[in-house]
Amino acid sequence: MRQRALRNALLPICMIASLTVLASHAGVLRDDAAATPQGRAAEARWEKFADQNARSGDLRLQLLFGPGAIPLEQFVERARGSTDPFVLSTLSHRCDRAQWEAAASTPGAADAVPKGCDAVEFARRWVAVDAENQLAWLTLATRLDRRGDIGGARSAIKRAARASSYRTLYGEAARTIVRILPRDLKDVEPLAFAGGILAIAATQPYPTSQPLFRACKLPDMHSDCARIADVMFRDSEILVDLFVATALSAKLDVERETVRYRVQQSYAIRWILGQHTTLDEPSPDDFDAIKQFAREIEERASMGELAWFREALRKRGVSEADAAMRFEKSMTQEQRMHYEAMLKPWEMTKP
Repeated sequence: MRQRALRNALLPICMIASLTVLASHAGVLRDDAAATPQGRAAEARWEKFADQNARSGDLRLQLLFGPGAIPLEQFVERARGSTDPFVLSTLSHRCDRAQWEAAASTPGAADAVPKGCDAVEFARRWVAVDAENQLAWLTLATRLDRRGDIGGARSAIKRAARASSYRTLYGEAARTIVRILPRDLKDVEPLAFAGGILAIAATQPYPTSQPLFRACKLPDMHSDCARIADVMFRDSEILVDLFVATALSAKLDVERETVRYRVQQSYAIRWILGQHTTLDEPSPDDFDAIKQFAREIEERASMGELAWFREALRKRGVSEADAAMRFEKSMTQEQRMHYEAMLKPWEMTKP
């Protein structure tokens, strides 16, 4: 079971959206590996590594390694003067969750949300230091939409259309950990650390695209949303962004050649995803396979998910057009219907 969970987490490192930023630092090896003396020592080393980073003075590392042990109010207090987009975006998500949970419980429960834990305020601080990043503005739109400020959300989406780039922060979680990994890992330790990276990276927050898609149905948002789709597609680093940009451009009924090219890219990635990501966790006594497994995790974190998949295509000698054709031929009727529905243009509605 744990082997399947690790393999599923691998499918893409940073694609999995989670309601909270929780990182488990135990049980990163499957049962047969963890039961060996080397396995127990490897897990102990990972847990020590995680604990040291949770207790470090680096707020980013604390957010990654310590959310289960450090109260949210301490993070909020420490982030008071932060200008790190990763810190601000992560706390915007965590405060949004805390506020939502409080509102959904008993009357007066909002008092349990730490002072200063304001999801919208953290998102505003993010756009203030990262104004050319579409993702920052789209996150602000998501937070405002949650508050019922539809007009504010729409204005944030319009402002996103003027941003010059789309810089995802989800891969940054894995890269942050990769940069500080010990270089003397041995035996099954690379496997334990690879599992730990996956466990943390897979729980990073992802903003919902619902407010964006809802706003983009309006005729006066058409050009803004087409611009967002263009920049998101150009800069996308993870699968979710590629799929959102492709679906959005298709729904807007932008130029057919553009949509066909983006669909081809999506299909090609889906094909290599099915071909290249069925890696099983290596046997605990196959040290060469363990090193290769850990190396691929590190490469994917460093390169970015889409670049890694495209490199996998190149190594196989398969063009993106050929991979897309293979995926399309292999699609089930159910998959075909799903894609056709996703790519069907909207009938634009009035405000």
